[in-house]
Amino acid sequence: MQPGPVEGADAQVDAQADAQADSDATVVDTGLPPAVDADVDAFVPDVGVEDAGSDAGPPAPSCKLANFDPMDMCTGPIVINEVDGSGDDFVEIYNRGDVAVNIGGWLIADDSGGSPDVPEGAVFPQGTILEPKRHVYLWANLQPEPGGNPGLLFNACIPSSPPPCLHTEWGVSGQGERLYLLNSALELVCAVSYPGQIFANEAFGRTPDGSDTLCPTNPTPGAINVVSSVR
Repeated sequence: MQPGPVEGADAQVDAQADAQADSDATVVDTGLPPAVDADVDAFVPDVGVEDAGSDAGPPAPSCKLANFDPMDMCTGPIVINEVDGSGDDFVEIYNRGDVAVNIGGWLIADDSGGSPDVPEGAVFPQGTILEPKRHVYLWANLQPEPGGNPGLLFNACIPSSPPPCLHTEWGVSGQGERLYLLNSALELVCAVSYPGQIFANEAFGRTPDGSDTLCPTNPTPGAINVVSSVR
């Protein structure tokens, strides 16, 4: 499986900006006006339903899993947004902020003895820019790439899902495990626990995208999360 250039309107690079800033930059899932890079502290939380006032009506039934704590440690703009260990294993991240973030050198790792397995982590290429309200994901449980993890974004991704994506050999445990996102300084940006109670053909993600509510979802790597339709 060979990497290809990132193509299409959802993965374009502004040529003029690149010439002045970083000729190797890859903009993931563009489509919004150009934005500047941001620190992880730039996140401005969305206004939730609970802030809509007394006319919002009765709250919707909770989609949360009973007796499960995802131990969500994601407070900045870039979050682990959806995880699947029941089919095509993947870990999706999402920019819930209002400015683009350079995630070059950041990595996604699974768990090893209660800590991120950094040596096996999948690394985003230098200059990768994640635009606001956009996704990118890691396709896991694959055959080894020639020469090991190359730190590349690939156009060969989960069928019917938008490229680009990272590749990795390790898979998400269907019995449940913890997933981690670290920045280029190997500082923890986000950690979420994936439950063992997920059914086949389900994932576990934030609904709506970027929120603090994690529920069983229909698997939608690289796209908007939808509450599971199999429960």
